[in-house]
Amino acid sequence: MTGSLQPFKALALAAGQTDAGSREPPAPLQLALVLEAEAATAALAARLAGCARRGDVIALAGDLGVGKTAFARAFIRASSHPHEEV
Repeated sequence: MTGSLQPFKALALAAGQTDAGSREPPAPLQLALVLEAEAATAALAARLAGCARRGDVIALAGDLGVGKTAFARAFIRASSHPHEEV
């Protein structure tokens, strides 16, 4: 699943990041989201996987059981071969 990069690009630019064509290193972007269901977590992860580029860093933080592993699995599934075990 791939989504439009525009919402994430708008957030990044609002946070002070430079456009992708710039040679300046991007400023860190910190975003906190509360998602009500695992399906919403998986959908966000798949959309981010479609926008992520080599070298991007996505850090997940939170208490035990909040969905970090579900996010990571969905991100990897969206980024890899559909029959690969995750």
